Amino acid sequence: MPSADERTRADDESLSRVRELLADVLSSTLRQGTLFGSYVLHEELGRGGFGIVFRAHRVGTGELVALKQMRGGAQATAEERREFLAGAETALALDHPGIVRTLEIGESDGCPFFTMPLVAGGNLAAKLDYAQPLHAQAAKWVASIARAVHHAHSREVLHRDLKPANILLDEHGEPLVADFGSARRLSKQGECAESGNGVLSFYMAPEQATGDTAGLTRRADIYSLGVVLHELLTGRVPYEGLTFADWVTELVSEEPVRPPREIEPSINRDLERVCLKCLEKDTNRRYESALFLAEDLERVLLGRRPQHALPDRAVSRALTWISRKPLRATLVAWLLLSCLVIASSVASLWQSEREQQRAVLETNAFIANSQAGALLFQLREFADRAERCAQRPAVRSLLIQDSVVEDPAAELESCTRGFHAVYVASTSGRLLAQSPLPPSFVLGKDYAFRDYFVGASDLGQRGLHGAFLSPAYRAESNGLLQFAVSAPVFDEAGAFIGILVASQTADSAIGQVRLQDASESGRVVALLGPRGRDRIDAATLPLKNFDFMVHPRLPFGREVRVQEPVRSALERMLPVDVTPGDQFSMRWVPPLLVSDYRDPLLAPGTETLAAFVPVGRTGYVVVVETSKDAARRDGRALLNKLAWRAGAPFAAGSALLGLWAISNLRRKHSLQRRARARRIQAL
Repeated sequence: MPSADERTRADDESLSRVRELLADVLSSTLRQGTLFGSYVLHEELGRGGFGIVFRAHRVGTGELVALKQMRGGAQATAEERREFLAGAETALALDHPGIVRTLEIGESDGCPFFTMPLVAGGNLAAKLDYAQPLHAQAAKWVASIARAVHHAHSREVLHRDLKPANILLDEHGEPLVADFGSARRLSKQGECAESGNGVLSFYMAPEQATGDTAGLTRRADIYSLGVVLHELLTGRVPYEGLTFADWVTELVSEEPVRPPREIEPSINRDLERVCLKCLEKDTNRRYESALFLAEDLERVLLGRRPQHALPDRAVSRALTWISRKPLRATLVAWLLLSCLVIASSVASLWQSEREQQRAVLETNAFIANSQAGALLFQLREFADRAERCAQRPAVRSLLIQDSVVEDPAAELESCTRGFHAVYVASTSGRLLAQSPLPPSFVLGKDYAFRDYFVGASDLGQRGLHGAFLSPAYRAESNGLLQFAVSAPVFDEAGAFIGILVASQTADSAIGQVRLQDASESGRVVALLGPRGRDRIDAATLPLKNFDFMVHPRLPFGREVRVQEPVRSALERMLPVDVTPGDQFSMRWVPPLLVSDYRDPLLAPGTETLAAFVPVGRTGYVVVVETSKDAARRDGRALLNKLAWRAGAPFAAGSALLGLWAISNLRRKHSLQRRARARRIQAL
């Protein structure tokens, strides 16, 4: 039969489950508009083990807040109420822009609650589920969080549950530390004066995972910050993929954390050093304070070395090892010397290789400038044709009717030559006619959000004749990636009555210009265009992306995006705030040269030497690239040269080291024979 203690424990667990079930039933009755104390509850934002968070507003003032009420608060014990409100009372004493403060603590119908400012950006965990941040952004976030945690530590508060789910993002994307429900007060000696296990998570420090948390220091929170930084940099937490029990075993063992650069080699070394210092199992080897962590991260962001995460000084240990193992030390020294000779030879070959690559890049830049001029001429010709079509009486009549024309072949047939499609829209953006005939659901729709409409309307409203070259967009009629030239249409009295749009589809050629230099193998010429807005993101700012518009290997109408970091570099080299009438003017800027560009349309892993040149002020860019394999000299000659430069010293050093080792062995055997002879004589 079960003992009395076991029966009591089972009764407590049953009572706890009943309370949770009752709390869920009660919370399910709280619909939008329910009055709770002096607040009106709206939708539920989330729930945890102790409470439910609602969006609410205060009656009278209309102030929006996040209200957290205790689950089953009316049936909770005094100890449970104290535990629920402890975190809110702790946050109430903190005043820092990086901490979600407590606004009010109260009780309604026996149910305790507290309110916090409503943070609109969600939490960091949801952000990680959506996209992996850039390394610089991750360092900036953790530095800001560390400063907020330092403020809490300076007020003798240990958070104990730092993780992405408890880090909120405001409307500006700045992080805020929240949920002090597991927080504990620190003693004057900097140790946790209260016991209690808190919430188990994969972000806790080894000393916290072993059991009771009494005696924890500020460095437990610093370990959690290191786990958050590790996840932001690599997309995973240390020891990922283990069960919780295996994770605890690994965490408290002597097994080291896998360095972030082994997972993501592009991580900055200094940033990795900062992360690993936070994740030291020995608490004395971690950062002394969260402020030091923030300062080191900020130094790394400025391109400086971290001040508190210096590499270990191993000079004394190396000297001791040399004195104990002279033969091994000599072998290591010889290997280092051989490597130095080989490295100098490789560096010389690498320098000559760099000079050759520079010559290829300069040639590509010259070709890109020539192609940019030819493309600018072709785009001007498109613009002139679109402007002439906009002046035709047949086009004017379509707009004067201001009604949808099912088949305008006769009016637009001559304008479609050389274009993928031609269509006209009213001054409100309503599509009235298109040739060739589009699907029926397209005609009559509003396209005022399109960039081609905005640019042509700007010209028309100012009474200017001309044409506007639009960014790329995905056509709703066929789903193909296109770009367009648009022109305003005026009636005989000079009044602006609509626009005419002529579109081209992303393909391997543009008009009469085929962007491919066949004179040298391995060279590819392509056209990149800025990405415009579609209907789904019409209300946002212009997108900062570039797509391939023309490429020898581009499938018809397919969208292929330019990747970082080239995208950001292209954005910086292009003009800003260019008026539609100024698009086709010449503009020379130094070409952007990239020696390790990876074209997504070429074979995976292919590196090229690429030159990027803007096409006037249109926002479009020509790229001319040559694969490194085609630009590289004959590999056999390089290997022979390397063998003569590095192989000969290596062989000579090996021979000398072998003779020295044989001499030492013979001397050792001679000494052993003499010692044996002396022992025999002594006998």
